[in-house]
Amino acid sequence: MLNLDSQDEMALGKRDAQLIDLSIYDEALNMVFQDVGSYPSNEIGFRVLYANELQHKNWNGPYLGGKMKNIDQWGNPLIYRYPSKCGINSKKFDLYSKGPNGIDECGAGDDVTKK
Repeated sequence: MLNLDSQDEMALGKRDAQLIDLSIYDEALNMVFQDVGSYPSNEIGFRVLYANELQHKNWNGPYLGGKMKNIDQWGNPLIYRYPSKCGINSKKFDLYSKGPNGIDECGAGDDVTKK
């Protein structure tokens, strides 16, 4: 189970903390893929990280602790899309924050993406 202490986040800038959060989500989504052989659909999304929404026998979660709230450092929902719409970092899925302006720019502009 992965988690980041909120005091650690406060010591970092919001952008740096967001990059750490995205790395945690990215790792957790890849753990789901390793266990069940697929990424969650858009409909299931992050819920699969906390509960066996796929009803798969090889699900081995929860993959994230309860402190992870699926929101970015600016209070907006994190973006997850599978399959990828934006093609960020040649990933099979999109995972990013809308950044300080709160506008979904498909990983461009001030959106925060894991590089």
